[in-house]
Amino acid sequence: MENKWRNMAAAFCLGGVCLWGSGAAAPTEAMAMTMTMAVEEKEQAVMAEDLTRIILDVKTQLKINSDYWNDFSYNSYNYGNGVNWSLNWYPQEDQRYRLNVQTDADGNILQYSYNCPEERAEWAKIRRAEAEKTAEQFLKQIARGYADTMRLVEEQSLYQNRSYFTFVYQQYHQDIPVVNGTVTINIDRQTGSVRSCSVSSGVNFTNKGWADKSQAISLAMAEKAMVEELGVAMEYRSYYDSDKKTHQIYPVYHVTKGNLVLDALTGKGIDRNAGAEEEYRKENMVFNSSMSADMEEAAGLSPQELAVVEQTANLISANKAADILRQAAKMQGYGELHSSRLNTSYYDEEQYIWSVDLQQEKPQMSLGGAVEAEKGRILNFYQYRHVEQEEKIYSKQEADSVVKAFFAEQAATEIAQCLLTETEAGNEEYPRYSYSYYRQVNGIPFKDNGVYVTYEGKGGYINNYRLTWWEDAEFPSIAAAKTPQQIAADMVKEADFALQYQKTKDGYRLIYDFRDMSAMQFDPFSGKRVNWRGVEYVEEVLPIYHWSGSENEQAVWLHENGVYLDKEELNNAAMVTQEEFAQLLYRSLYPYSTADNMYEELAQRGIISEHEKKPTTYVTRQQAAQYVVRMLGYGELLAYPELFNYPYRDNCDELYRGAVAISGTLGLLEADADGNFAAEQNITQGETFELIVRTIKQK
Repeated sequence: MENKWRNMAAAFCLGGVCLWGSGAAAPTEAMAMTMTMAVEEKEQAVMAEDLTRIILDVKTQLKINSDYWNDFSYNSYNYGNGVNWSLNWYPQEDQRYRLNVQTDADGNILQYSYNCPEERAEWAKIRRAEAEKTAEQFLKQIARGYADTMRLVEEQSLYQNRSYFTFVYQQYHQDIPVVNGTVTINIDRQTGSVRSCSVSSGVNFTNKGWADKSQAISLAMAEKAMVEELGVAMEYRSYYDSDKKTHQIYPVYHVTKGNLVLDALTGKGIDRNAGAEEEYRKENMVFNSSMSADMEEAAGLSPQELAVVEQTANLISANKAADILRQAAKMQGYGELHSSRLNTSYYDEEQYIWSVDLQQEKPQMSLGGAVEAEKGRILNFYQYRHVEQEEKIYSKQEADSVVKAFFAEQAATEIAQCLLTETEAGNEEYPRYSYSYYRQVNGIPFKDNGVYVTYEGKGGYINNYRLTWWEDAEFPSIAAAKTPQQIAADMVKEADFALQYQKTKDGYRLIYDFRDMSAMQFDPFSGKRVNWRGVEYVEEVLPIYHWSGSENEQAVWLHENGVYLDKEELNNAAMVTQEEFAQLLYRSLYPYSTADNMYEELAQRGIISEHEKKPTTYVTRQQAAQYVVRMLGYGELLAYPELFNYPYRDNCDELYRGAVAISGTLGLLEADADGNFAAEQNITQGETFELIVRTIKQK
């Protein structure tokens, strides 16, 4: 049977003559139509069979119960590397709840999301340790054959979603990380359920095809090759200081060929994307297209799933949809099917639509549109065709002459200080000549200043001109700068230039590249990374607490909810400065925030006034009571201390009597066993964390 289809597919047309093999008579139109329909039926039968396999596989992995998830639809995607599937389940009774699972052709889960009505709350009900266990269990469910290669990345991102705990797992092979080889799992902070999961494109599902790391060049050799192959150069950069109303200019070293990485086996620079594929077609994972008895028993097709599969067998193929578009658009030639996508309609989930895109290079043309997959009705299409225009075309020499004269009139002084560094030209039919001149100072470029022009060859005119020039710019001397060879050693250390595995269409190659690309410009004198303002780069991350003595549970809970101190060494018995206390107050209002403007915000809210600002002084218990009582909205009452009956044996400052009394009534700060409040005693870190938690729960 397979040979029959292969022989039918071998027929082709050449110069208007159909060739069907030696001695074969040309088929009639009716015969050709019958054979085309047979091919269509086979294509859709295979598609229905694949869909059945994928549904059963996913249901088995995720233990999806069809009694609850009793409605179903799907989409499919094919961008030339096999069919990917997007499966949707929801209960008919309440479609606010939905499961979406996306897989590749082999059934490997790429995306997962669980949508449901969210329980809104300001603070987490689930602890991070509990959420981590859920994430690890889910990882084992979806990461068939590669879960053991994944390592949890320590969460340090300063900016976090307050609805989810996020866990990122990085794939390693022999202690070498995989580029884009991560699995990200989000756990709901209120319910503890898995809300979403994303598998990055670089993950190796089979744990096979690794390059041999014993063949890699040494890091010392890679450092030398980095200068030779990737290039290291110095230039001036700038930022605008809005306070000083000036441009601040600073020199930096940078990698000149950021599009390259080092081949770890040869030490040569290669395009970081050359040979890499978005998807890796695996040769060693083979699924039987028929359902096993175990799979059927574990997760058979529900009536709804079966109905969708049966409907799929009746849909036209992507190629058929493309042919319908070609005919409607009267597109000349054989534009190839570039991509296709089968989706349910936005308005009707039972209506399936093919979205197809056709591309042809010579003559250049493109065609795209949407076709109803069951009836073959066109919903939309778009096309482009290259059209000749009768217009004079000017040469590069003629363009040069015009642009030179233009510069002499418009920017002679500036051009004299520039170097022509980039030129571009369009194709012969529609030439466009571009000229990029960058300012040169102290022998290095300053790309924020310069002149840019484009000349339209068809018609002969300047169509784009740009001059950027700062007359009062001051350029720091670079006389004491390190050499490129010296700075390379700093780059290796500062941005972690090291071995990595990278996915390609043939397996996983070894490369040397920077693992931390967050600030890839380096001070030419110190070798330190610098930020966009030219000052030393400091990564904005959450602090990792280290305790002298026992760990404080309240501090950990606050940290998990984005309320933390900008320090790592903690001690429950240590005293707290006003700045530290203010950080906790401010982040109680704005979790996961930098503390740059915290005093201004706290003053505006009447919590710590401007004249009370004393960042380095220690906070007393009575001051702490005043700050939290104000944050709870009772600040206006504190102006009338005579209203309050002071409940403690020892005294406090008259200014704080109301705040101390209110804090005691609310159970925020309490007296010792003898009834003494110790108002003027400095508050400790342990007491402060407990106080902030109690205050938060009063809000």
